[in-house]
Amino acid sequence: MPGAFQQCPPKSVSQEKPQGHPEKNLSSRMPNIKVFSGSSHPDLTQRIVDRLGIDTGKVVTKKFSNLETCVEIGESVRGEDVYIVQSGSGEVNDNLMELLIMINACKIASASRVTAVIPCFPYARQDKKDKNMETDKDRHVEKWKSIEWKFRVKYL
Repeated sequence: MPGAFQQCPPKSVSQEKPQGHPEKNLSSRMPNIKVFSGSSHPDLTQRIVDRLGIDTGKVVTKKFSNLETCVEIGESVRGEDVYIVQSGSGEVNDNLMELLIMINACKIASASRVTAVIPCFPYARQDKKDKNMETDKDRHVEKWKSIEWKFRVKYL
């Protein structure tokens, strides 16, 4: 019958396990991906992009004399899936603020989706109230995701 659905013959599948590393250049399968590094762990970001076979996104981070952070995204992210790698080590509060500024900059620049990759999530261990009734900081961090930004977080 012309125009009738025809079933394709099954592909032969090799049962051998691949040896060595997976395909070096995965960028052909991920054309709309950008990976940016926060200042907390650029070596980790470099290892990730080397494994993916892509370049690290261009970003410039500056500190003003009053210690405010300024982030400039140095390339177009319009319509791209953006991943920002920022660990919670070192200057935790500065790194969190830098991450939020980077996410905001990417959203303003019309990135289609922004994912924060956080290998070590700060404030995650402070889920119990102290006897001084201090605030639940982790709850505040979780609320950041529900604000108008709508970004994804991947904890490792």
